Amino acid sequence: MPRAVRPIVRVLRGAVSPARYRLRRAVAVAVLALVAAAVVVGLGLLAGTAGEAQARSAVPAGTAVVTVEPGESIRDVARRTVPAVASAGTGAVVERIAADNALPVDSAPLPAGLVLRVPA
Repeated sequence: MPRAVRPIVRVLRGAVSPARYRLRRAVAVAVLALVAAAVVVGLGLLAGTAGEAQARSAVPAGTAVVTVEPGESIRDVARRTVPAVASAGTGAVVERIAADNALPVDSAPLPAGLVLRVPA
C-alpha cells in the first residue's frame, strides 16, 4: 500500500502561516464583538439618561397641598395630582413627592387624611 505523499508547503519569509492567519482572524472578530457590545451598552446608558432627564423635566416646578384618600399610595397620589405625567410614567413625580414629604418610596398605602405637598 503506497503511503500518501504530503505536499511540501514552503513558508516564505515574511508570509503568514494559515494557523497564524486563523488566530489573527479569531482575535480580530473577538475584538470587534467587544467594541460593538461596548457601543450598544453606551448608547443604552445614554438613552436611559436622556429618558430620566425628560421625565424629571416633565415634573411641574410648583407645589400644591392635597389630602390622601383612603387606600392611596404615593403612586396613586402622583397619578391623581399630575395626570399629564401619568402616561409617561410617574417615577419622577413619586420621587419628588417622597422627597418633599420625607416619605419612603414604596407602594404601601398612606394613612388617610395625611396632607402632602405635591408638584402642581
